[in-house]
Amino acid sequence: RHAEFDGYATGRRQGGLRAAFESFLNQPGVPIVQVAVDCGGPVPRLRLEQRRFLPAGSTSPPATRPWGIPLCVRWGDTAGTHEQCQLMDRRSATLPLPAAACPAWVMPNAGGAGYYRFTLAPGYAQRLEANFDALDAREQRAYADSVDAAFGAGVLDEAGFLRAAARLATAPERETAMAPLHRLAWIRMHLADTPAAVLELRSFIRATYGPGLDRLGLQPRTDDSDDDRRLRVELMSAVAELGREPALRTMLAAQGRRVLGLRVDGDADVADGQLHPDAAPTDQRALALRVAMEDGDVEVFDALLAHAAASQDAEVRGQLLGAAGAATAPALRARALALALVPGAVRRNEIGVLLDGGWSSSGSAHVEDSAALLQLSRAWLDTHFETVAERVAPYGASLVRRYAAGQCSRAAADTLQAKFAPRVQAIDGGPRALDQAVEQVRLCAALRARLQPAAAQMRAAQRARP
Repeated sequence: RHAEFDGYATGRRQGGLRAAFESFLNQPGVPIVQVAVDCGGPVPRLRLEQRRFLPAGSTSPPATRPWGIPLCVRWGDTAGTHEQCQLMDRRSATLPLPAAACPAWVMPNAGGAGYYRFTLAPGYAQRLEANFDALDAREQRAYADSVDAAFGAGVLDEAGFLRAAARLATAPERETAMAPLHRLAWIRMHLADTPAAVLELRSFIRATYGPGLDRLGLQPRTDDSDDDRRLRVELMSAVAELGREPALRTMLAAQGRRVLGLRVDGDADVADGQLHPDAAPTDQRALALRVAMEDGDVEVFDALLAHAAASQDAEVRGQLLGAAGAATAPALRARALALALVPGAVRRNEIGVLLDGGWSSSGSAHVEDSAALLQLSRAWLDTHFETVAERVAPYGASLVRRYAAGQCSRAAADTLQAKFAPRVQAIDGGPRALDQAVEQVRLCAALRARLQPAAAQMRAAQRARP
């Protein structure tokens, strides 16, 4: 594929290859290549522009010089599929395609081998999306990465991202199929700002990921690969938590209750109050316990804590405590957080698990957010920051990240900076963790501001449909 670049290694162009390598080694960042198709001349050609990829709102500097990008493209037309390569070592370049007709679609990173992201003009972006099945596994992954980057830069709006996500969900590779999930969670938290919008997004997620779960099945099989098992749990989490599918949540909650030895409606088994770790498949147990707690009450909460106190199995204890931290009733959330302050109640390495349960159930990638619960968790951490930081030392810097989770405004970023700057000075890695958290909140705010107008237009159009 890269035979076209051999000339750069010998003769008078030997310095070209060296310069290409140095362009990646001696400057930060990753290039993104903007690709436009021009069919107005004797032969089709691609017009290429490169720049440093930066997310919306980033204050990082642009590239100081062009990268030397070994760029290969693949395209399809009535004669089949073809490839063409070129070393792109200028900010702008043109790549002629040896073809008699305009390409039907273009994949700007053939074989997914290039170290760059890409964007396509809207028409060809949709053509590539329509021909997603014609891409190999590495190309599909490169496509997923570029879709994610375009959304993160505010170049691709919510509607375009949802179209791409629906195609990516059909990919045979787990990582590619599930790649859009964290952005879908972000949309749920920061763009789906009305009950109708939330319901619409949940419906989309169920329709997008439900068929894959149906094909794979809910129960583990003897011939499952490691990827099958991981994919099943990720699909179940997406459909049950982000998609809020009622039947699946009911099934998972029942599994979680059986693990805890609690009564399940319609179940002939007698609840004995004992811990039954095998009552749910091992890789689904943590999810089942979380759903049981999210949809449960004080009975579930008390059982989680009692079994955690009695168990010596580190994995099971972590799952029980993480589920207890996921309680959505404010009183139970407060009880879960308070455990972090009780000497001997939880091990030092379990405090983070307990706290993460609370933050994730309020605003993570998997569960619908609740502003009141997030505020409760932040207020508690603000009050007890020094005590908890001492208990989890030397990992106190991670508490800043937890506090910042779900925040997405410039005002929140400013408050975060002012509140924690004096408190993290004596914590290992504290100042850096704070800088990163503040930057993430500001980037989130910038991206939301850039995407909100188009999102509002999309939802207005949805409301106008008969």
